[in-house]
Amino acid sequence: QIDSHDLVQHPDDENSFVDAAELERWLDDPTEENAPASVFQIGPDGEVTAGGAIGKFKSAEGKPYAEYIDDLNDRLSAAEPQKPETKPKKKKEKPREERETLKADLNPATEPKGDKDISEFMRLKAYPGLKKGQSGPDRRSESWAPTTNKMKADPKRAVQHGGSDPMPGTVTKNQPDGIPRAIIDINNTPQGKPPSDAAARQTALDTGFPKSGTKPWPASEVTGMDASPAPGTVGSMMNEIFSVEGCNVAEKFYEEFGTVPTVEDMVKILGSQLNDTTLANQNGSDASPGSKDAKDYQKKLKIAAQASITKFERLQNAEANNEPPKDPPFGKMIRPPSQFYGAEDSIEAQAEMIRRSTGTIFGPDGPITEITNSPRSRAELEEAMAEVAIKGNGRYGDDKYRIKVKGKWVPNMDAIKAEVDDMLTPPNNKDPERIRQFAELLAYAGGGGANPSDTATFAQSEDGNLMILFHSDKMDTGDQQGNSTFAKEARVQELYVEEMTEGDSPSITEEQAAEAKVIMDDINERVAAVRATNDSPQTAGRLLNLMDKDKKKKKAILAAVWKDAEGRTPNPVEKAGFSKDNIEDYVKYISNMKPPDTPNVNQSKTINNVLTKMDKSGFSEDELASIDATAIGSAKTAEIIKLMNEKRTRLDKIKTGIKGPDGEPRGLGQVLEGKNIIDKLHLYGLNDPTDLAYQSGMCATVIGNDIIDKKTLRECLGVDNTDDLLGKLITESPTPPKDDYTDEATGLPNSMLQRSTKSFERNEDGQIYYWIVDENGNKKGKIANITKKKEKELAEEGLFIQKTGQGKKQKPVPVGVPTGEKISYTFMMDEGERFTISLRTGRSKAGPGQDLETTYTFGKSMQDCIKEKGKSELQEGKKESIRFLGNILSEMKQNSLRHHWAKAEEDYPAHYFIREINEGSLI
Repeated sequence: QIDSHDLVQHPDDENSFVDAAELERWLDDPTEENAPASVFQIGPDGEVTAGGAIGKFKSAEGKPYAEYIDDLNDRLSAAEPQKPETKPKKKKEKPREERETLKADLNPATEPKGDKDISEFMRLKAYPGLKKGQSGPDRRSESWAPTTNKMKADPKRAVQHGGSDPMPGTVTKNQPDGIPRAIIDINNTPQGKPPSDAAARQTALDTGFPKSGTKPWPASEVTGMDASPAPGTVGSMMNEIFSVEGCNVAEKFYEEFGTVPTVEDMVKILGSQLNDTTLANQNGSDASPGSKDAKDYQKKLKIAAQASITKFERLQNAEANNEPPKDPPFGKMIRPPSQFYGAEDSIEAQAEMIRRSTGTIFGPDGPITEITNSPRSRAELEEAMAEVAIKGNGRYGDDKYRIKVKGKWVPNMDAIKAEVDDMLTPPNNKDPERIRQFAELLAYAGGGGANPSDTATFAQSEDGNLMILFHSDKMDTGDQQGNSTFAKEARVQELYVEEMTEGDSPSITEEQAAEAKVIMDDINERVAAVRATNDSPQTAGRLLNLMDKDKKKKKAILAAVWKDAEGRTPNPVEKAGFSKDNIEDYVKYISNMKPPDTPNVNQSKTINNVLTKMDKSGFSEDELASIDATAIGSAKTAEIIKLMNEKRTRLDKIKTGIKGPDGEPRGLGQVLEGKNIIDKLHLYGLNDPTDLAYQSGMCATVIGNDIIDKKTLRECLGVDNTDDLLGKLITESPTPPKDDYTDEATGLPNSMLQRSTKSFERNEDGQIYYWIVDENGNKKGKIANITKKKEKELAEEGLFIQKTGQGKKQKPVPVGVPTGEKISYTFMMDEGERFTISLRTGRSKAGPGQDLETTYTFGKSMQDCIKEKGKSELQEGKKESIRFLGNILSEMKQNSLRHHWAKAEEDYPAHYFIREINEGSLI
């Protein structure tokens, strides 16, 4: 059919190709209305891109046209002489595990379906049984099956669901709360065939995300089960469940229409069916049209719709990538695949499906034939197995792996270390049963370091093979990607150092490792000493002094203690043995924190929170400063930050075998920070073979229509392994040093510090410090006791007091006390610009001077690259599968499309031209 669309070069634009008939009509009558639209065009860098008229081709017509372009791409790519690099690099031999990645030949939709088509599809395919014009019954999930078979009561599962009622499936009458309990089909549960979490998903839609402290927890009228949400927020819960719901809807859509649904299609389907659920209402589906909440809901719904198509595409690509002649092939997939949310039942269903599998475990990149044996895998698997043992899940709930101490289960680490060692040691790490146990452990570890996934897609083949796709669901590229504590990271650093002495080419010597251990031990001991100093007794004593002097102050302080205690579960005052209803007992509670007693964490937290909960109207500034726990403890936090910086600096004096961009040996401090960010952001997923849930590409991050997998990481970071990345990474201040101010207390640039917005630095006289800035707003110092004379002197130096507000309401900006640290992870690009991979922040949630908890997010450079390189090929913005030819067709190259076109006859039809290019007659 493409023959009916002869394409010719536009006479006024040699890089634009238009329909021959349209061009002829325009030449006869050169009016604006008759101007021919470009079907495809060659950009200044040689890219072949779709023009505005490409939409006139129907899907069937456009497909062969796209194939011509793809063939041309392959031909020119092969024929193009390669320009040698300025600095030739020795290519590393690809490991045998790395195979050419193939993608599914899917038909993208060119336009959304009409309301009638969507309605019929939902009624007949997606949600069989729906009546015309309504989205019921029971706002049910696509995976929810009718109630038929009774399920036997299981006390263990009843506990997992958090309810006191017998498990659904044994009860048909109303419970004391008046809610009818349904009989659940066993196929909706982890005991089903195949195992399913449909009951958990349906319950989540019906009950939503209960707020903390809700009693009793709501139960689903459909399943009869009590709410049991996965960890997270109400927004992440909606994104996970809606996108899981949309995966199988997309599967049925493709089966029905032969194309992938558009995002608009999926929004319409998911919204029509689920808008009235409790979960959707909690996210704003019932908000007033046009309101902020309503707009936020539509944004969330679109992200979930995008994610569902991205996950569908990911599975189709994985299937295509494992078809013959790939050896071994996955086999014919049993449809539909199984989708899992992240609740406890979901994880149990995943583990059960893995246990029942009889064939080979596959990931998108192929079969898992060997568990990667690395220090990272060993540490993460031990931690994951310990958590699973405490919960009593699967084989690791056996008493062999856990023991009771004072009535509580704790992991038996000796047994766990031995089990992990046995799993990873050759030849056991190649044993199919061990690989199955490894996959089962990863399922149980969902949401953790070994496996950061939130949802999953499992597919079985008729040969008994099982393909696993874990999805780490995010709603924005700026979402938190990892978390830890400085204390844990300090322990892991010792493993990194040990790892660097091993192998055929160790990065450091045994002597250097010993020197590093001395430095680490010294810093760890000094940090522990700082943390051991508890400032809460000092604060408690000052509170009691203020209470003795003034009854109004006493009332305000006790009210703050009561307010804080009542908002926490369990109530810390009651837990300490005092009455929560007798206000004078709160005085005794505070008295118990005076020296020489040492308060516990709950008591310290209460004291630290008093100032934020207290009515401050009756207190002077000095009195408030005297009981500000954050200000009192800020010196400790600053000291810990200073010690961490000292450790990095001292370790950097130990030179490693890893070379930096300038060819010089990298310091150990920088290398350890690089290893840390690689682990926290799971950047090791770009390696081949890789570790943990990233083996064989099992895990990928899904952010709407963006995906972070091996391909995205390699394209964004410009390397194909983490060893090369370590040579590029730099740990530094988020602000260039020339524009920054160095903090005296920590010795760090100010941009590397987090500061309180409520507690402020003061001089010896108790006066607050305020920021001094230059004309560009860069912080240059601080000042207390501001006078007009001082402001004039500063102005003569080009400096000013930083102020906020408008006109007469302007106020100087106070200097907050240091509460944490910020670090930027970057590398230098070839163009001389910095590429920011990540930002790490560390702050103490347990109180000033306590362990700093770290969080990791992608930097702006990385976020921008993910949005560019990680786009789903089947979603918005791609009408046809015409791929860019990139620099192959550069205008400056001899083998360009224009070069070949010049050898053809004038007005040569494009499809004939492409055919002859492919046959070689014009090359």
